[in-house]
Amino acid sequence: MASLLRHGSPSSIVMKQCRSAKLSGNTNGVPILKAIRLAAKEHGIPMYVLGRDEIEAAFRIFQARTKQEIACAVVGIFPELLARLPPKRKKWQTEARGMIVFDAIATGIAYWQRSPPRK
Repeated sequence: MASLLRHGSPSSIVMKQCRSAKLSGNTNGVPILKAIRLAAKEHGIPMYVLGRDEIEAAFRIFQARTKQEIACAVVGIFPELLARLPPKRKKWQTEARGMIVFDAIATGIAYWQRSPPRK
């Protein structure tokens, strides 16, 4: 993680809140989140963790409520991702591996939308 932060030199780190962190009420208790938070702190990089409610709120303007609807809204913003959009899943199916890309982009969009414009 430290190597990635050194070479990428991000201005901030934005993550979606882990389900287990939400259940425990303690984002510091999740090992991967804890490791990332520690590395970010060592490099002086601010870290933001967005909850599902914040991401959903950011996509209300697109009338997107479900993960699939949010992924479709992301494709509306970035049409080049259409070929990577996983098909709508049935209730008994597990989530498609490719959905993680849309989760990450949606989290970034939600962060960008809530952040004040920079000069």
